[in-house]
Amino acid sequence: MAKSQEIVLAYQQALGRKDFQAARKLLHDDSEFRGPFDTFHRADDYLHAIQELSAIVEDVDILRVFEDANDVSLFCDVKTKTVGTSLVAEWYKANEGKIVSVRAAFDPPLCGHVQQRGRIPSADRIGRRVALHRSHASVVWHAVVARGDWQSSPPDAS
Repeated sequence: MAKSQEIVLAYQQALGRKDFQAARKLLHDDSEFRGPFDTFHRADDYLHAIQELSAIVEDVDILRVFEDANDVSLFCDVKTKTVGTSLVAEWYKANEGKIVSVRAAFDPPLCGHVQQRGRIPSADRIGRRVALHRSHASVVWHAVVARGDWQSSPPDAS
């Protein structure tokens, strides 16, 4: 069976090719996604949102990947058509060859742009809400996870 890091990188590569069928095969049916804009509890709902957002993504440069058993943290620069390049931190959990959860946070410049606009780019079409306060807490928590000095869940930012 593939290591967790291999699964996450294969998923990232599939997204980079916009091969959403290949990406879907790497997601558990009940995988959970939590990020600054929305939360999903089904792989198909999450992947649909990723497909919609892919319209503004020009490139993803993976900067660093950390693996600890079933946990994988990934830091990347995401270049978009609307707000330039932003640092994105993602925390994946994989089990039995599939991704079961994803947590994502964006750097403050992107979040500031989102807050200023009151929505993510093309949100009228996508229909996503913004939960900026959670994003800032998650960014700090992801940095602590990367250092290895982490707790089982991020700080409550509510």
